[in-house]
Amino acid sequence: MSLTQQKDGALVQILVKGDPEAVTSATFDRVFLCTGPESNLKTTADPMIRNLLKRGLLRPGTLELGADPQCALPPIYMIDPLQREKLWEINVVRELRQEAKQLAERIIKDGFGPAWLP
Repeated sequence: MSLTQQKDGALVQILVKGDPEAVTSATFDRVFLCTGPESNLKTTADPMIRNLLKRGLLRPGTLELGADPQCALPPIYMIDPLQREKLWEINVVRELRQEAKQLAERIIKDGFGPAWLP
C-alpha cells in the first residue's frame, strides 16, 4: 500500500489480494489509518507509517509505544494503538467507543467533518 498526497486529495494504491501484479488505486479526501499491534514506529514495515515519518507528519514517541501525542495536528488524527504513549492501551469496547466519539467530535470541530453535520 502507498499513500501520496496530491492537490485533489490522497492517492491510495493497494495490491489486489491473490494477484501480486495487480494494483488498484483511488483518491480520497481523508485517509484513516488503523494499524495493527506494531508499536515501535522506528522499526515498522508499514509503508504508510514510514511515509508519514519521512515527511515529518508523524513522530515516534519517546517510549517507542506509538506516536508522539504532540505531533498529530489536523488533518492527522490518531486513535489507539498509535496513542499508547498517551493512553497506554485501550482494549475495552466502551473505552474505544468513547475515544472514537471524541475523535469524531474533534474532526467535526476542526472543520473536516461532513457538511451536513451541525
